[in-house]
Amino acid sequence: MDAPGFPRLSSPPGAFCVDASHFSVRVASDCRQVLAAMERYLLPWLPRMDGADAAAADADVEIRIMQTSRPARYAVELNGRSIASSEAEPSLFALIQQIVDDAFLGRLGPRVAVHAGVVVASGAAIILSGPSGCGKTSLVRELLRQGAEYASDEFAVIDPQGRIHPYPRPLMIRGESGEQRPVLAGEIPAAIRREPAIPALILFLEHVTGSRLELRPLSQSGALLRLLQNTPHSMADKPEMLAPLTAAVSRAASFEGIRGEGTEAADRILRLLPVGA
Repeated sequence: MDAPGFPRLSSPPGAFCVDASHFSVRVASDCRQVLAAMERYLLPWLPRMDGADAAAADADVEIRIMQTSRPARYAVELNGRSIASSEAEPSLFALIQQIVDDAFLGRLGPRVAVHAGVVVASGAAIILSGPSGCGKTSLVRELLRQGAEYASDEFAVIDPQGRIHPYPRPLMIRGESGEQRPVLAGEIPAAIRREPAIPALILFLEHVTGSRLELRPLSQSGALLRLLQNTPHSMADKPEMLAPLTAAVSRAASFEGIRGEGTEAADRILRLLPVGA
């Protein structure tokens, strides 16, 4: 049964398609404003098709966003199945981004993902690992302001050689109301990393208001355990993930600790990079 207020359209008035290397996404909507926002912020580093080309393309993930009879509320359908019947406009992008993230995580092949912010400075990757809500994004944003390249605010994507691949989705900035809004790296402004990088630092930091950066070295086994705690994968579903994680920790210096405000922490983190990194 259709969700209340969900209008079925045989040919949505607007759509675009994004073709990633291992999956594709088509987004259709009857709201021009929503479609424009999705096209601007969803997988922004990848090329798009629109119009007849988007309508004809095969897509692994099909997302339809339709206005309901309630103002600023939308019904969302994923691959023909209703998943939200009255989604509020401010939280709409976060929901669509999560759908795409889930599709991405399910199609990584031999690579593994870890919840982390990632920047690249002097050609080396800095991984800021931790669960959602631990302040990764604010520290990533400050590192970008100090000249680092942007790779991700959500996932470190690690290949079997331990290299870190970019997943430069928009930074999700949390406002005073608690709602998240997407911000492109170019709006900070910052450059987007396009190529994989060797990790130089893996950091597990807790944000403590009023503190300064305090670090304790972690052994490779300790860092591996922490990365395992912060991956969305399970050993049962992805037993091969140990190899990429082990390769990453063998290449980097790992620390745990606390940090205060972003400016001081970012400055000191950048100075931790080895000379010539």
